[in-house]
Amino acid sequence: MKTRITLLLFLLSFFCSITSIYATEQVSLPQAAEAKTISANATAEINAQKSDTGEIIVYYFYTTARCPSCHKIETYTKEAIHSAFADELKNKSMVWKMINTDEAANEHFLEDYKLFTKSVILADAKTGTWKNLDKVWELLGSEDSFKKYIVEETKAFLTQNNKGK
Repeated sequence: MKTRITLLLFLLSFFCSITSIYATEQVSLPQAAEAKTISANATAEINAQKSDTGEIIVYYFYTTARCPSCHKIETYTKEAIHSAFADELKNKSMVWKMINTDEAANEHFLEDYKLFTKSVILADAKTGTWKNLDKVWELLGSEDSFKKYIVEETKAFLTQNNKGK
């Protein structure tokens, strides 16, 4: 049964990836999960937003065409972040942003973060580091495991960037 669920999640991820690729007509390769340095375009974008947003930005990148799994990623991530980091969101040291990469102004994020499917990215505007939470598709079958992963990875990212709880 676990094999079937894993296969189903893989196929859903693959379907969403293909949809995203054809919708944007761009293909990027996935990157490793460790923190990366943001490109100049993304840094400029973050710095432009910094006055009204926090140093830590939790992005959900999506495309116009979205399947039920894509909507789940959005919902689970938003709920986890808003529940575990309510104080940070309230004092604006952290912000939640949804970005449609199909919009021309946002296409640079595909290259900046090496995106190839719907993704959750943690970005530190001050240090320029970022991390792709690439297990979101793998954990989609368990809401509790998914949310735990989001919270733990976000806490680790905050700690790594000296902003930990």
